[in-house]
Amino acid sequence: MKKTVKRVQQLLRDPERTAFVVVTIPEGMAVAETEDLIKDLKRNKVPSRHIIINNVVPKEKSPFLQKRRSTQERYIRQYKKSFPGFNIIEIELWAEDIVGVEKLTALDNHLFR
Repeated sequence: MKKTVKRVQQLLRDPERTAFVVVTIPEGMAVAETEDLIKDLKRNKVPSRHIIINNVVPKEKSPFLQKRRSTQERYIRQYKKSFPGFNIIEIELWAEDIVGVEKLTALDNHLFR
């Protein structure tokens, strides 16, 4: 068991083979949790340089959605300030769950193209 744990630990710490991508949402509690997570990853020497901010409200004309987006933008700025060396990607809120090849391909195109 000890050897297996050691091998997994080495794998997680190897930036050539592993990267931890943090996925979060633009809310106050999530910012604090992300800060704690990234501190733990650094302490354990697990490479992490990417943050995906999920469920960002699209820019709309609705007063409710504008207000919600404004609140989220405050937290997005906080992520960018707290993690300047990270690649931060924003994913807008989708009307439906991302399920199936077609939707996963669309998400892939947004993330990696």
